[in-house]
Amino acid sequence: MKKFLENGHKKTIFTRNQLKLACMGSLIFGIAPHVFAVENGGAITPPGIYDFGSGMTPPPSEYGALGIRFVNVQATTLKDNDGNKSAVKPDFDFNAIVFAGLKMTDLDFLGGKYGFAAVVPMIDISMDLSIPTPVGNIEQSGRSTALGDIQIIPMVVQWNPTENLWLKTEMMFQLPTGSYDPDRVINTGVNHWTFQPSLSMTYMSPTGFEISTSSQVNFNTRNKDTDYRSGTEFQQDFGVGQHIGNWIFGIGGYVYKQLTDDKSETLTNGNRGQAIALGPAIGYVNFRNPIPTIYFHAYKEFDAQNKTEGTNIALRLGMSF
Repeated sequence: MKKFLENGHKKTIFTRNQLKLACMGSLIFGIAPHVFAVENGGAITPPGIYDFGSGMTPPPSEYGALGIRFVNVQATTLKDNDGNKSAVKPDFDFNAIVFAGLKMTDLDFLGGKYGFAAVVPMIDISMDLSIPTPVGNIEQSGRSTALGDIQIIPMVVQWNPTENLWLKTEMMFQLPTGSYDPDRVINTGVNHWTFQPSLSMTYMSPTGFEISTSSQVNFNTRNKDTDYRSGTEFQQDFGVGQHIGNWIFGIGGYVYKQLTDDKSETLTNGNRGQAIALGPAIGYVNFRNPIPTIYFHAYKEFDAQNKTEGTNIALRLGMSF
């Protein structure tokens, strides 16, 4: 690690805390609003949030770390249970501004450092559907602009077992605060609780080559208005890249897989969703000046089942105070 920092930053040696600060976006952008409910063919919490620095958190500071994330997800393809294009034609557009706050402390907990966080999303989401029938297409449209489901993270634990390895675990609760009406085509909330434990890791070689990954499982409660319970979901996000000076260049993506069937009186096939995504990811970190870190990625989904298949573009900024 010391060799990388000397060679990549004109022989200026940085502390571990400075390096953590540079990658603080890994937690404060780690939670964001859903694209769809599993109930409607998507994920409850979105895959593709983590890339570089997944296992890192910023060091303790007086006011904590703040972040903002801009997200755009678009899809014009809906895949069925066999991974084939559905006859239903969607035109889906999701935009969000996500505000996040994280406070790391000096408190020792489970052998690591303890912290807590919260995330508040504002969402603009629209959907146009063309549904073929024997007598012609039925057109449905909907749009909702409102608060999404707020997420509370009462436990964040950070470990740094070696100079080049960082580990982090989180326990998150997603609250049903988003706008919801069962008669609407689209909603900014899913109308149920979600509990999500996760484990993340970052390894960085002495030459600045980074491998980061984050695994999480979503446990969902029942939607009381529709009597529908979405199945348990697994999400694996990753990023692989090379640090060159203040820049990080690489690729990122995710694997999303529903582990258990949805449950509903009218459901016959379990409605298990899945998708894989891959694309370029870059970041900019200035170790010398207290300016925000900047990360950007553009992912393309493929191999989807029981969900839309499209693109995921995100820009995130983070800073400690």
